[in-house]
Amino acid sequence: MDQINFKNLTILLHFFESTKCLLPYHLNYHFYCPLSHCHLSSSLSWSVPVLCSHRPAALPFARLIDWRLATVQIASDRLPELHFILRAIPLADLIELKRKGRFFFEHFLADSKVVVNAVLSTMRVLLQLPGMEQHEPQTVPLYRNINSTDGISFSSAAFPSFVSTFTKPPYDDEYLGPIELPLESPSYEHNFTALSLYSAQIWNHFPMALGVSPRFLPFAHFLPSDSEFGEDTSFGMRPVLPGSGQEFALALGGNRPREQFTIIILAYNREQVLLNTLERLNNLPYLNRVLVIWNDAHRLPSTPAWPRLHVPVLFINGTRNSLNNRFVPYKEIETEAILSMDDDMDIKQFEIVFAFRVWREHRDRIVGFPARFHARFGDDNFYNSNHTCQYSMILTGAAFIHKFYLHAYTYHMPEIIRQKVDEWMNCEDLAMNFLVSHLTRKAPIKTTSKWTLRCPTCTEMLSKDQSHFVERHQCIRFFARVYGYNPLVFSQFRADSVLFKTRVPHNHQKCFRYV
Repeated sequence: MDQINFKNLTILLHFFESTKCLLPYHLNYHFYCPLSHCHLSSSLSWSVPVLCSHRPAALPFARLIDWRLATVQIASDRLPELHFILRAIPLADLIELKRKGRFFFEHFLADSKVVVNAVLSTMRVLLQLPGMEQHEPQTVPLYRNINSTDGISFSSAAFPSFVSTFTKPPYDDEYLGPIELPLESPSYEHNFTALSLYSAQIWNHFPMALGVSPRFLPFAHFLPSDSEFGEDTSFGMRPVLPGSGQEFALALGGNRPREQFTIIILAYNREQVLLNTLERLNNLPYLNRVLVIWNDAHRLPSTPAWPRLHVPVLFINGTRNSLNNRFVPYKEIETEAILSMDDDMDIKQFEIVFAFRVWREHRDRIVGFPARFHARFGDDNFYNSNHTCQYSMILTGAAFIHKFYLHAYTYHMPEIIRQKVDEWMNCEDLAMNFLVSHLTRKAPIKTTSKWTLRCPTCTEMLSKDQSHFVERHQCIRFFARVYGYNPLVFSQFRADSVLFKTRVPHNHQKCFRYV
C-alpha cells in the first residue's frame, strides 16, 4: 500500500530552520534522512521539502494526498538548475506550499493517532467501505414532555405552554416565499462518492471528514440549470419562472432542490429579549425549526409561556455556560443551512431570506450581516469594528453556516482555541471565521448594508464590557499563533439582490423591496 516505510513516516516533513529543505532521494531507501535530525520545533518552521530523485518519490499516502501541494519535486538531472527553479517560485506560491505542508503534517503525520486514522482511511478508500456516521450529540432538553414519567430535575423541568401572543403587525406585507412543512436535508448522500468523486477534496482540504461518512458536504456538486425541467431530474426543484420580483418570490430557484434552514439562538438570562426575537420569526419562509440553547447553567427561564411558531421550537439545556455551545452539531439539526443568531438580533425576515438565498450559492462560506476586520498597527494585529471598505470576518451572531463546520469546530479545531473561548468568554465567532478561512482560503460574504445590530432594550451584553475589545485583540493574535499564520481573507464587496436600486417598469417588481 504505497510502499510506506512506517518507521520513517514523520521524516517527510523535516522542516529545518530555513525556507526550503532539500531531501535527496535514494533508490534503495524511501527517505534519506536520519531520524535523529527530526526536531519537534522544526516541524513548525514551515519550510518546503524539495525532493530530488530519478523517479517519483514514494511518499506516504501518495495515492490520496497530492504532495505536489506541499513539496517541490525535481528530477535529479535538473539538479544544476535547482537554484534558479527555487528562485522562480513566487512568494504567494511559497507561502501556500508552506501552509499546506504544515496542514498535511498536522492531519496525517504529527502523531500515532493521525497516522493510524490515515492508514485506516486509506484502506476504506481502497476497499470502498463507507465509514461510520458522524457523531452528533443528542440534545439535553430544557423542559421535559408533559406526559413524561421522569422526575422533574433542574435540566428537565415541566414543559411550559406555547401560546400565540403576537400583537405586533409584521414589518410589512412583502411576500417572501411559501410557508411549507418542515423538510430535512437529504442525509448521507455521499457515502460512496466521498470515497471517489470527493476523495481528493476531502484528503487534501477537509481531512476532518476522514474515517466517517459525512452527513453533509459543503462542496457537493450541483445540478445543471436545465435539470429544473427534466423529467427525471426535476424532483424537488423549484424553478423561478420568467419575470421579475413577483415570480422570484414564489420559488427558491437556484441550481439545487428546495431546502430549508435551522435557526440556532444562543440565549442567556434575557427572557423578554428572547421572546421578542422568537415572535419576529413567525411565518418565516424556508424555516425548518428553531433551536434555543439556554446557556445559563444556574437558572431556568421564568417565562411561563413562549410564542407558538409555525415550526417546532426546541429548548436545549447548554449544561454549562459556554459560547462553544453555539457550534455543537446537535442531532436535531436536520438541515445543511444553519442561521446562527444571538438572542438580541433584530433581523427582518426579508433580510434573512435574502441571506439564505446568497448562502445557497456559497455554501462553503460564512454569509451574514455584521462585518468586521483585522488591521495591523505597529507590530500587532487588532480587531476593528469601525466602518470600512474591506472586511475579513462576519460575526456569527447573525450568519449562515454549513453544518459541516460545526463538526469541524467542535471535534477537529485545535482544542486550545475552544479552551481560550471558555477562558475569555469571548471570540467564538472569531474562531469560526479563522477555521472556515483556514479550510477554504476564501473570505466570508456580507449581505445588505446593515453594519451593526443594536439592541437598545438589552441591559446585559458581553460586548458592553470594557475588556471585550481588548480580549478580541488578544484572540486575533492568539489564533494566528495557533494556526501559524493569519488565515483571514479580506473582501471588498457585499451582496445585494439583482434589482436593488434599479429602476424597473411599473408593471414589474424588484426581487426584494429593501435589499
